[in-house]
Amino acid sequence: MNLEELLDHYTESNNFREIAGKLTPGVKLGLKGLVGSVDAVLAAALYRKLNVTQLFVFNDADDARYFYSDLENLLEGKSVLFFPSSYKRSFQIDIEDNSLVLERAEVLNKLNQHSLNNELIVTTADAICELVISENSLTKNTYELKVGSNFDLEFFVDFLTEHHFERSDFVYEAGQFSIRGGIVDVFSFSNDQPYRLELNGEEIESIRTFDPGTQLSVKRVDHFFIIPNVQKEIDHTTRQHFFTYLKEDAIVWSKDLQLSLELIDKGIEKATLLYKKHLHSDDDLKLLEVDKAFVQSAAVISEIKKHRVVEFGTRFYFKNLVQV
Repeated sequence: MNLEELLDHYTESNNFREIAGKLTPGVKLGLKGLVGSVDAVLAAALYRKLNVTQLFVFNDADDARYFYSDLENLLEGKSVLFFPSSYKRSFQIDIEDNSLVLERAEVLNKLNQHSLNNELIVTTADAICELVISENSLTKNTYELKVGSNFDLEFFVDFLTEHHFERSDFVYEAGQFSIRGGIVDVFSFSNDQPYRLELNGEEIESIRTFDPGTQLSVKRVDHFFIIPNVQKEIDHTTRQHFFTYLKEDAIVWSKDLQLSLELIDKGIEKATLLYKKHLHSDDDLKLLEVDKAFVQSAAVISEIKKHRVVEFGTRFYFKNLVQV
């Protein structure tokens, strides 16, 4: 029995039918006894059955990554999104990780395209309490390039310079670009590999992703988006909740939601102490004020309540759960 047959078989079970039948608008569902990878099997089966966007919130990044891997393996051909925190360690606001910022930008760009396909997003509590760039601001700061379209080199350079991209001889990390005759390389914050454009006069003849280590092409694409560092490009007036990117009919899964809310409040206290420490130090590190970077647990739970919710784990938050 292959994975597709396994999911088909599971969707015919009475237990699955009961769960799927109770996931009506506004419901808060509590699931007990999910062991091993049963949570991922259930989520994959629900996606195949209901075809709605689902957000999965964990308290530990390792648990989230394991679930992400299970979900991708179960849904062959379906791209699952992972939305991490911006920081190497939870709420350690003075140690931002560029690769994690890139991952976040990829997810926001994907959700902002409003594709007909609903998405599966795996994340953590510390990631969803970080404010993100608004959809309007993201759209304004996104530059799409397509094969066969005209290429305005002057506008291209001006756009990248305005958004703090650095020109270099070779591109090896996000935020860099290079121009060598009819070949243009750019490493956008919308993808984990850089892009290479081959020009024919003022027209884009081909676009490929390439390995920055070997400089060898990886695959052809017909278009891509250039996105700046969405953490550094926005001020507090253009920030909003991550949940505004979710569709209204999305299902929010949470493992130990009560613990998530406690971790958010404790994490913000930690971030506040770090901010005050650097504010009175002699270093040149400029940190965003904590209340302009994060939202408290009360705001997070307010957003979660707007959706269908599936709680699992050991600590439930909602008292009026429909338990299965």
